[in-house]
Amino acid sequence: MPNKYKAVIFDIDGTLTTTNSWVEITKALGADSQKHDQIYLARKAGALNLEDSRKLLLELWQNTKNANQTFLRSSLSNTKLRPEAKKLFEYLHQNGYTTCLITGSNNLFAQEIANKLGTKHYYANAEFKFDQNGQLIHYDYNIDQGAKKLEQLQDFCAKQKIKLEDCVAVGDGANDIEMMKNVGLPIAIKTEYEDQEIEKYTKHTIKNLEEIYAIL
Repeated sequence: MPNKYKAVIFDIDGTLTTTNSWVEITKALGADSQKHDQIYLARKAGALNLEDSRKLLLELWQNTKNANQTFLRSSLSNTKLRPEAKKLFEYLHQNGYTTCLITGSNNLFAQEIANKLGTKHYYANAEFKFDQNGQLIHYDYNIDQGAKKLEQLQDFCAKQKIKLEDCVAVGDGANDIEMMKNVGLPIAIKTEYEDQEIEKYTKHTIKNLEEIYAIL
């Protein structure tokens, strides 16, 4: 019997991992995580604009002298997946589903998780920029993550020649809501980071990735 849906789209932070990649990068670099939180909260409250918050975060990272591509890739390779994630992706691939990751995090992180899970398709909201010596000098970031994730989902569907209604989306954050509104089967997962607002836009709410087997 053919699958009703053709692709399963996943958020990463919280959904497939138990940590927040931005915070974990700060910790791995040896920077002050409290200062990181202060920058994030100030930007969220409107006390800092995007450019100023980006400048402060870059300075926080760069001052550790560890903010280079080699160190970042090595640190991100240690990211722990939820224990059921890899088996789920193996099942999806074996049963004809195309998988895709769409994250509000950075491109190195998305690439690392995609490699761990054996998926070819991934999108990230932030792109790290390095100089000729591999030192981090800038990162591009779209503050409207919800709209960006939907745009990336539409790009994925266009390239795979599938419809939005043929997709399943799994996520836990407010920035996943626009995806949830547009796919055929939206699924919220309760995590340490879940924004309960997302549950208003989903057909299922799960506590564990293993529940996806029964839903599909």
